[in-house]
Amino acid sequence: MVIQGGPGTGKSVLAVNLLMEFINKSLNTAYVTKNSAPRQAFLSLLTKNKANRIVDIEHLFCSPF
Repeated sequence: MVIQGGPGTGKSVLAVNLLMEFINKSLNTAYVTKNSAPRQAFLSLLTKNKANRIVDIEHLFCSPF
């Protein structure tokens, strides 16, 4: 799934919510972005959530490069 849109349209919020939903359903998933700032922010957010007990969350975030 590719989510496209302009700045401030909620792409990242939608992506992280889908990521959590997919994790909870035991589906394979990844958050891929060329910008490291959102990867680090969402990694921190999910670390505080129960996601870190379900899956190794550091492997969910990657760069296409």
